[in-house]
Amino acid sequence: MEVIHNNYLIAFFIRLGTTTTGLLVSTLVNLFVLPPKYTEEIVKDIQQVAKQTGIVIDQVLIEILENEQQETNRADKLVDQLDKKLHHVELLIKFQKDETKYHPLAGNKKDTFDHASKQVIQLRLIQYHLDNLIKTPLKSISWSNEERSILLQAIRKLSLSMGNKVDYDPILHQKELDKLMQLYWVNNVETKNKKHPTHFPPELIILYEVVSIYNLVAAFYDRKNKSESVPG
Repeated sequence: MEVIHNNYLIAFFIRLGTTTTGLLVSTLVNLFVLPPKYTEEIVKDIQQVAKQTGIVIDQVLIEILENEQQETNRADKLVDQLDKKLHHVELLIKFQKDETKYHPLAGNKKDTFDHASKQVIQLRLIQYHLDNLIKTPLKSISWSNEERSILLQAIRKLSLSMGNKVDYDPILHQKELDKLMQLYWVNNVETKNKKHPTHFPPELIILYEVVSIYNLVAAFYDRKNKSESVPG
């Protein structure tokens, strides 16, 4: 009887050892052989969010320029959707940072992840400026046809460049930004010449936010990722 019990005990420990070994091997494979590939998903998601951001920029600003800013919460919903997508990407970035404790990124992979992390920051700031435009009452906008044309063209090109990297040309982007800056300073001078302005006119607010977004888009595509520059 004692021999039988010993055999059962030996068999139990053999099975326990086999199971433990299997779990250990599986864990080691996951940790050292097949680590999660968050960076690839992050880059893909950023491209999708950037494209969606371009669409939202176009819809929100065109409505404002055409004096068709609605009382509905449609624009809010668009920005809220961006917020959720950005939050998802930010979560993946956190996972990847945690993963680097076990699998440090190196070379091109590290550069790609670092650039993607900075791009998310730019997208988050763009969302902030869009939110400002939505939440600020912008009524009675009085622009000349030429001024409105400059803005419409700038917005269309901005939206297009966010949709696809190949449509972003840094030189042309800077030229559009220069036009906006010139328009901004003209409106700024006109505001200061008023005797007692009690608030910023809607034209100046819109230009400030659009110029800010233009600078952020430039930073989004710049591998050096310079800090945001806005008119003072």
